[in-house]
Amino acid sequence: MQYVLTTIIVLIAVTCTVTGMAIVATFPGYFQMGGNDAGAGSSDPGASAAFQAVMACHGIDCSAGALAAAPDTMTVPEEMALSARSFGLAARVETGLSLADLGEVVYENGPVIAALDGGEYAVVTGVGGGNVTLESGVSLSATDFKDLWAGGECLVIRGPESS
Repeated sequence: MQYVLTTIIVLIAVTCTVTGMAIVATFPGYFQMGGNDAGAGSSDPGASAAFQAVMACHGIDCSAGALAAAPDTMTVPEEMALSARSFGLAARVETGLSLADLGEVVYENGPVIAALDGGEYAVVTGVGGGNVTLESGVSLSATDFKDLWAGGECLVIRGPESS
């Protein structure tokens, strides 16, 4: 009986691993929100994927090259804000936020792009109950997220700019 249960558990683990690998291979930009050392948004697939996900929340379908027109002197979040403004949306980069501040920003504005250590980006869709929920469905403990979050920085994109 123990052998049968062990076999079932191993088969389930192998099936989950293979399925996960197939999903990641099929949608690499969705799961790879990592940056690169170049710092340029146009060559950063992670920043582009995060930007596209948040823009889609605002009903805008933009290409991966939407970040290409920004000057080289800008940071990636500043490039994303500039690109969002070019689509007529209000956008700002927030820095020095606490986790409570991030929760308020997400509650008031919807998903935001958090700048993580190592030049990576994550779309945050919720903060509460001691957890931070990402657009990919992953939920991290507040402690784990704070360990990854670079200087409390995020990009906030809202609806159309006021005149």
